Amino acid sequence: SQAIEQIQHQHYSQALQTLNQALKLDNTLAEAYGDRCFISIQLGNYSQAIQDCLHATQLQPHNNNTYLNLGIAYYRSGDLTDAIAAYDHLIEHQADAVLGYYNRGLAYSELQNYTNAIADYNQALNYTQSLEPSQLAEIYIDRGVAYLMIDQIPDAIANFTEALHHDASNPRAHYNHACACSRQGNTHTALQEFTTTLHLNPNHALAHFNRAMLRQQQGLYAGAIADLKAACQCFTNQGNLAASRHTLALMEKLQQWLLSTEIQIIA
Repeated sequence: SQAIEQIQHQHYSQALQTLNQALKLDNTLAEAYGDRCFISIQLGNYSQAIQDCLHATQLQPHNNNTYLNLGIAYYRSGDLTDAIAAYDHLIEHQADAVLGYYNRGLAYSELQNYTNAIADYNQALNYTQSLEPSQLAEIYIDRGVAYLMIDQIPDAIANFTEALHHDASNPRAHYNHACACSRQGNTHTALQEFTTTLHLNPNHALAHFNRAMLRQQQGLYAGAIADLKAACQCFTNQGNLAASRHTLALMEKLQQWLLSTEIQIIA
């Protein structure tokens, strides 16, 4: 009980110690293993989380929440096949497991099985009564991304629009909407949406980069160079040095081309 209270206050390290003490006193407490699995996920210790979840399922085979956490632990450790198997078990025993469907959809998307992913997102959207608007928006965003990956642009845009209806301040929704509009050839809206993304998240490297590409196409060279410079810095701050070098090379190439021409630079 003390550990549960610590978890509620996000005091995960303390809760972990408390659960360790509880399990020393009684190593058959399935709930304690399940809660320790949850804590290990929060702390990024996925191998320990998997071990604890598996132990919990042996002691309490029909605890659906344990299978949800097991799937998350497998997913974050990169084991997508076992993650899907855990979500399969959860859904088999709880037909309205919205997070089971949604998380399994994410795993299928990682495997580039977008047809199955969309089917799972569709199922998740049938059971959304318990979700906050921001959570609902995430499902629409990910379904939109799946549609975008299979080049169904109108469906993608419809999902990103619906996501923004539920959470207008979600930078991921604005960014993906911008990408879809760009693919559709709607450069004006794409530029607006990349700009909105950057108002919400100034350190969004890809938003800077993609806006730079569109600005360059429109002849807005000063703005393109400014965006490439910002993208380069953002990539560097993220530790993505390959992307930073690539962006820097594009910026230098554009600057050299402008020096060799008499084109007037427009912001």
